[in-house]
Amino acid sequence: LYYELYPGSIHDSAEVRYMLNSIKGYGYKQVGFIFDRAYYSESFLNEMSKDGYFFMIMLKDRYQYVQETIEKYRIRLTEQSRCYIRNHEVSGITERVKVGKYSYYVHVYYDDFRASSEKREYLNTVARMEEELEKKLEEKKWTKEQLKKYEKEFRMRYDNQGILLNYSRKDRVITEKLNGMGYFAILTSKKMEAAEALDIYRDRDSIEKMFRMLKSGMEFDHAGVQSRESLESKVFLTFIAAIVRNEIFQGTKELRLEDRK
Repeated sequence: LYYELYPGSIHDSAEVRYMLNSIKGYGYKQVGFIFDRAYYSESFLNEMSKDGYFFMIMLKDRYQYVQETIEKYRIRLTEQSRCYIRNHEVSGITERVKVGKYSYYVHVYYDDFRASSEKREYLNTVARMEEELEKKLEEKKWTKEQLKKYEKEFRMRYDNQGILLNYSRKDRVITEKLNGMGYFAILTSKKMEAAEALDIYRDRDSIEKMFRMLKSGMEFDHAGVQSRESLESKVFLTFIAAIVRNEIFQGTKELRLEDRK
């Protein structure tokens, strides 16, 4: 639709507000946005809803309504029989939630392959930490201040001088963390099925491919200019060229299906 240039020092969450103002200026109405976790804030989401824009955002699992949805549907998600999404090989469920003034839809997914990988990695980390603690215990010189990184998974006792005496695993904490693995969530402002939300979110891969094409196929990975005016000209020409290339790419789809070369 359009592009804008921003100074490299501006944070993403600040840039997006400039982008929204530009969209209003251009008069776009039916526009949707896909955000990653870094953009999440209740005020920002409510601002988007107030302006009538559709959005979708990946969530961190620490939010209370995500945890509540996981707990509510844990059995159904892990059994997978009723909510399996074949195209993505995950199970998913949708729940309406209230965030601030507005109602949204949280889509929670469970990926057993991801869960298995995360659990294995985490258990290996805990085992490695335990080996490190065993060595530190033998050395009899490590203090509480130096062992802070172990406090989440291990319960430790110190002597009067603050030196490590012994330790034990926090089994309940470790189990809770293991039970939360393999889940991820997406929030949408529009009502849709969990499968549709995941289709749209994962289709953002086409954006990454576009950027790769710009850098490799159109040599946009370096500016090669000395002035702001030249930079703006190069970006404008690249923008037009990308549109032309896309028209050719879409127009030759049938040919490429017959012969990829």
